Amino acid sequence: MAIRPLHLNKRAGFTLVEVLVYTAGLVLLLGAMATSLVYMNNWYQRSTIGPRVDRVGSSVIDRIVRDIRSGDAINGSQSLLEVSTGALSLSYTSESGSGTTYSALQSGRVIHRIDSGSTEYLSPEDMTVSRLYFKQIITQESRAVRVEMDITFSIKDEVQTRTYSSVAILRNSYE
Repeated sequence: MAIRPLHLNKRAGFTLVEVLVYTAGLVLLLGAMATSLVYMNNWYQRSTIGPRVDRVGSSVIDRIVRDIRSGDAINGSQSLLEVSTGALSLSYTSESGSGTTYSALQSGRVIHRIDSGSTEYLSPEDMTVSRLYFKQIITQESRAVRVEMDITFSIKDEVQTRTYSSVAILRNSYE
């Protein structure tokens, strides 16, 4: 009978200790990867949500300011001035005729309407406009409107509010 060498009698495979060591290493590696992904997600949200809110705030204020600058007069009966849920109705005259524009805060969003047309939303539904404030400023030389708007948003359970404001002079009020 032939004698086998000693190294051929060993069983192939891993011992229980080796499996436990490899499993622990894999768990540590997966934990580090998960932590890294959570950190990257938080960083992404902080670096994109704030600038997006700024773009929305600036564009809404710019649209309202354009209406004010092209407007001739404030329609007092349809406007809500000096309240946090304001509305502003303006009469305008252009080469093609006359009409009205209307901007207001409705259910956390800024709405806009020209004449009796359809209502459009100036702010997206995933952001809350918490305040839209209009104040008429009357001087001996002109009439103007101050617009202030607060947008409230959250990043990882942290609620933040940013304020946007501008002043515009009504057309023909300074002539």
